[in-house]
Amino acid sequence: MPYVSIALMAGRPKEQKQAVARRLSKAMEEEMGVKPEHLWIRFDDTPAHDWFTGPDSEAEICK
Repeated sequence: MPYVSIALMAGRPKEQKQAVARRLSKAMEEEMGVKPEHLWIRFDDTPAHDWFTGPDSEAEICK
């Protein structure tokens, strides 16, 4: 089973993630013959205070 992991800052709505999952599923099926029921997709939501660019957290950068 293929596994796709998407890391992003927390805060995206469920509907956006579902739309991305649909498009990824369709692309994997069309391009690689992977049936959607055999594809795992995981969204790793990380709070901005745990996401760093160099030594600075994105929570501080985005203030």
